[in-house]
Amino acid sequence: MSFLRNEHLTVSFLLAGILCSFFWRCMLLGESLLDSQLSINDPIYKELGIQTSPSLFFRPDPTHVLQDRPFILFSAETLASGYIPLWNPYQEGGTPFFASFIASPLFPLKWILYLSSPLTGYSYYVVLPLGLAGFFTHVFSRLIGLSRYGAFFAATTYMFCGFIISHLQYALATPVTLMPIIFTTFQRAFTQRDLPSILFASLSFHLILLAGHPTIAFVILGATSIYFIALTLVYIREDLQAGRFIHHIQHLGVVGLLGLLLSAVLLLPFFELLKDGYTYKEESHNAMLDFKRLGTDGIKSMAGLFLPHYKTVWFTSPQYRSNTYAYQAYCGIVALVLFAYALVTKPIHWPLMIVFLLSSGFAFGIAPFSALNFTFPFNYIPAEYGLIPLSFTLIVLSGQGLDKIFEDFKPSKFYGVILILSGIALNFFAGLSRPLDWTSSSWADWRSFQVSGSLFLISALLVRLLGPPSRANPRRLSVAFILLSCADLFYNGYWVNPPQPKFDYPETSPIRKLKSDESLYRILGMDGVSRLNTGMIHHLQDLQSYMTIIQRRHREFMILGDPQIASRIATATEVYDSPLWNLMNVKYILRRSDKPIPQEESFRLVYRDPYVLIYENLRAFPRAFIVPNVHVVEGKSQAFQALSDYKARLRNIAVIEAEEDREALEKAELLNSYERTRPPDPALPEGEVYNVKMDAYQLHRVVLTAELKAPGFLVLSDTIYPGWRVQVDGKEEKIYPTDYALRGVFLDKGAHSVVFYYQPTSFKLGLYLSALGSGLTALGFTVKSNFLRRAFVILRPPKNF
Repeated sequence: MSFLRNEHLTVSFLLAGILCSFFWRCMLLGESLLDSQLSINDPIYKELGIQTSPSLFFRPDPTHVLQDRPFILFSAETLASGYIPLWNPYQEGGTPFFASFIASPLFPLKWILYLSSPLTGYSYYVVLPLGLAGFFTHVFSRLIGLSRYGAFFAATTYMFCGFIISHLQYALATPVTLMPIIFTTFQRAFTQRDLPSILFASLSFHLILLAGHPTIAFVILGATSIYFIALTLVYIREDLQAGRFIHHIQHLGVVGLLGLLLSAVLLLPFFELLKDGYTYKEESHNAMLDFKRLGTDGIKSMAGLFLPHYKTVWFTSPQYRSNTYAYQAYCGIVALVLFAYALVTKPIHWPLMIVFLLSSGFAFGIAPFSALNFTFPFNYIPAEYGLIPLSFTLIVLSGQGLDKIFEDFKPSKFYGVILILSGIALNFFAGLSRPLDWTSSSWADWRSFQVSGSLFLISALLVRLLGPPSRANPRRLSVAFILLSCADLFYNGYWVNPPQPKFDYPETSPIRKLKSDESLYRILGMDGVSRLNTGMIHHLQDLQSYMTIIQRRHREFMILGDPQIASRIATATEVYDSPLWNLMNVKYILRRSDKPIPQEESFRLVYRDPYVLIYENLRAFPRAFIVPNVHVVEGKSQAFQALSDYKARLRNIAVIEAEEDREALEKAELLNSYERTRPPDPALPEGEVYNVKMDAYQLHRVVLTAELKAPGFLVLSDTIYPGWRVQVDGKEEKIYPTDYALRGVFLDKGAHSVVFYYQPTSFKLGLYLSALGSGLTALGFTVKSNFLRRAFVILRPPKNF
């Protein structure tokens, strides 16, 4: 067992044991962390008869489930077939999947899912980043001078802190768990000032971006940069004497530039989408500022530091007795006590303290740091994201507080801290809590306060009974504090993510009915029959979607069909009979059994069960068709108005945008004049004039055969987006924005082979730049001999820091 003498191996085994004890039902009983309850209760799955008990907790962002599960399954399936998933045909009229950033199909840890089963391996994929969070928190704490006890306390506390546990099942938790890695590498880059340290910092920069949440990545990278600059400022005198002050800033710049270069393959497609995309933050921007302007609301939100499961201003609803918004701020009472003790004793680790002050001001709206809430781009970032660096710095400083107890224990300050914090908690409980419900739930506010009060008391008793603490024998008290902190976070955090039965999204009778139609079509699931994006799992193309970034053209197109979408985040509609849905090839409408469509000639009931009704839309257009007329406009605004004017005639006319395109104007004039002069023949079926056959509909490629007895304009009811190209008979032709959001191309009389293919320049350029960054990184490591030794040095604390 000599290998266990290595501190990092010992810590790894201990953290793994703690994780297994927290998630024992998943590890031993095969239960899942997948939040299946959100889908099991959908009418489309009701026939399974699975009973679930309603949760007492409201998750901070349950809508992320709508993205994470389908995205993971789609990525795994596409990569297994040998493709990088650049385009997703199962949402809206098709969406740029890789560019959405949050999909993050190339994130290294996701290979756990790809190499096993995306559903079976999901719990392991969720738990593994927690182990990395704890391990690198320990490494970072040791680098800045904490003892092994203080570092291990910080590691276990950060693994189970409120923000991570409350968001555990969502994509935004992954970069948060990886934040200690970038702090570790930046710390080492500051102290070592050598090439390998800079390269490792750049790789960690890249890893945070790969994790798949741009807003969280921005917050983490910003906090890390502030920490690095603060280190430079705090030690400015030493650096100026050594003539190295400017080198720190240069190193930070190199780390950032190389990290961006490595991530170019992600960033360039993302910026292309962001340029013309609509984000839900645009919609909620004013509401966010309204919350942030109210200082008392920020103070109320601080109650989450003292009282777990406290109903805060971030989310209030009588539907839920408690919610995880409050738990986001909770780092444990023990950590709070030790953090406060670290602040009242010297020395203070000022770089960490600076990050803590800035992030707490942003999260809680505390002046003067609350000014960040009104500064671009922070005014588009949810205030609670400030809790990410706040939690990490508070927890690491609490580890420092544990060390200070043994170095120079001051009883009056320690017990005074406990009294003050208890008083603050009591003040929140008595003065700022919602109306108390003393009996309805085990998570009522008074019980939450009882737990907090007990932990304050036990913290004081531990020092009293196990003391007096000394540097010579810190083990008993350290272990006691670690166990107490784990008990606190286990007790309060376990019920935020209760294990649930495995749910593999089986094909139910309604889904089998839809898939029995092998033609190409879209569906419209209404009234919550199925979760948005569920179509990705079952290979059903749904006109609706939930995305954090929606293509602006598609959203505005949907608003024209249903103006109520303008007030919603998702492109979900309750209108079933819009002519625009016909244009988009919506063949099937799904409704709840208690909300049938009034009897109309346009809809035919094709499926009924006690929960779901499926109607066939008899007026749905084919996916690709040819129109004899076009109306040419100059730009988006004119196209939108023209689409509104012509939306009842879209089977015979297309609205195309061809600003200052002489060739398009000439073709349009020829087409329109031909149609006007051709003798009318009502007996001639349309199919004999224009015939379109879909030969192949693939992820990044659509192949059509068209036969025309007269010139026409081919409309493909898929979304127009940069990167889509078209070849007609092997010759490159121009795609025109058609009917505001679709694709179209002119065709001459005769037989044609038409191929639409997706080849985005942003991805190709990003791939070349990332390859260049990878080459430079590999070259940098090659220059230095003994790579593994250098890698291990990153983990070893410096001797004189």
